[in-house]
Amino acid sequence: MDRDTPTSTGAFYRLSIELIWAIAGRLETDKDLCAFRAVCWTTRNAIDDGSCSFWRSKFHVKYAMDNDATKPFYNAVLKKEYQHRAKWLKRGLALSFKDQGHSSRELKTLAVLRTLIIESFRGDQKELASDLHGRPLCPNQMALLNFLLGARTFPRVKTTASSPKRREYEGPNPELAAIRLMVGQLMFHTEAPRYDICYFEDSQRAVYEHWNRAPIFTGDGDLQVNMEWALHCFNFFRHHMVREDVNSLYDAMAALEPGDRPSAWRNQISQGRSIMSRHWKGTYSYLTHEELRRLRRDKEGSDEYFVDKNIDEGENIQDLTLDFKTKGEFTWPEGFETRLQSLRPTMALRKTRAQYRSSKTEEPPAPILVQGQGRDHDDTFFASGWLNPLAPQHGIPGWQRVTLMKHYDQGYDNILEDDLWAYEGVVLPGGRIMLGRWWYANDEPTDPDYGSYGGPFILWAVDSAPTFEPED
Repeated sequence: MDRDTPTSTGAFYRLSIELIWAIAGRLETDKDLCAFRAVCWTTRNAIDDGSCSFWRSKFHVKYAMDNDATKPFYNAVLKKEYQHRAKWLKRGLALSFKDQGHSSRELKTLAVLRTLIIESFRGDQKELASDLHGRPLCPNQMALLNFLLGARTFPRVKTTASSPKRREYEGPNPELAAIRLMVGQLMFHTEAPRYDICYFEDSQRAVYEHWNRAPIFTGDGDLQVNMEWALHCFNFFRHHMVREDVNSLYDAMAALEPGDRPSAWRNQISQGRSIMSRHWKGTYSYLTHEELRRLRRDKEGSDEYFVDKNIDEGENIQDLTLDFKTKGEFTWPEGFETRLQSLRPTMALRKTRAQYRSSKTEEPPAPILVQGQGRDHDDTFFASGWLNPLAPQHGIPGWQRVTLMKHYDQGYDNILEDDLWAYEGVVLPGGRIMLGRWWYANDEPTDPDYGSYGGPFILWAVDSAPTFEPED
């Protein structure tokens, strides 16, 4: 008899459908499930029963779901969706992504990964898993993490300016960078892998590039996140955090409690403004003026090695408290605004047909005032700025633009006489990680060299309160 043809007799022939479901539900892989389904007609009919109840249960174990059984043919939809995800997650493991997110198979795999990101923490959350340190992960995040660990090249896609075999593509698909950036957050939930996401030399060159040649926000109205730059910034700091041989941040990060280390989003990501954690840790990096000039002149890359300052000794992880305010009278100095442009529009508003017929115009989401304190080399500093929501980026909602002015005088009376350092960055969906650029901001914005001296920073939300006592 053909081994793939189910038999009408055998060990499972007299088992009840509930018992067959129980056995199938304990199978760890989809490959084992397919083999079990093909054992005999009884197992096949039980798994493919008309109500598709088994597939509803299977979907609920592996993915987040709404539990809305009132929808017509809901279980059948779950069966189809489960099989679709299994198909493209399996195929995606073997993809080389040589077309840098442009080919049909690459796009279908990215679509499944994007769906898992958007639908994470949806519905009933009683089945939350946890990482090695007990931090919560929803089933979708576990599926993403398993894909990340099993994929051959996805975590280490080496993007270039143009695809060598697909000349019609104008560089890497930014959707690929956006999804790699989101999935990359889960790499902090496992002891492996230790490899870099991008070539570190490329990331180092990218994060120190002049702001007018590598802006964090691009496109019409500067409404699009420069995903390649953000991915390089993420890779730059992760390189210092997880690579023991680099002798920078590895020991300091290992000494932190699990709740104080970077982590991925912990709730369903949503569009619009959101108030985030009050407690943060972070760090920044810099080069000397001469090193910056040499690095920026070196466009093709060389063997010259640049030591990133401030994180080279592995001790400069800062504590920071941030308060988010949506109501009340706020003081925002004009000197801060001219240097940061914090209140510029961050979303393109589109009118509906009804709005075009009326005189009413949709109001943009109001920004959130951010005020906080931190410690830098035993000096207390203050941070003032704004949080603005961004439109969904490549189908993923929840991105935000953050701007902060770091100053050492708590008041705003003589701000231009203070030591000012500007920060601009992007908050990743879920509000757990900020990536961006700092620059020296005492110069006038009209100065041709304004913003030329700067570097990258990272902030991540933590569970514990800061080690210093914030001033009133």
